[in-house]
Amino acid sequence: MLWYHLRIYMKVFRALVARETHAGGPRSDEARGCGKLALVSIERSLDALARLPDAFAPGDQHELQDLLRRLRDGLESRIPDARAFVRVGIDEPAARAGPI
Repeated sequence: MLWYHLRIYMKVFRALVARETHAGGPRSDEARGCGKLALVSIERSLDALARLPDAFAPGDQHELQDLLRRLRDGLESRIPDARAFVRVGIDEPAARAGPI
């Protein structure tokens, strides 16, 4: 989970900047790719938090989960196609991607 706290910040920031600066806005590959990586990281963090109920002070776990859910929902509303973005070599085998 510690790995994701920086990744989430960096990828959300990059996705939102790409949304504003790249042609295609929220549908640009940069925005969707970074958005997807942020969403995957958020989901993995939520899963990890659910498995560590005794690692937090009372209320802290729920506060962090709520924050991650709000971040996820906000990112999905700003970059609606992020989850559909296909990352070559991760979401589909690199061999199917074709020549470079």
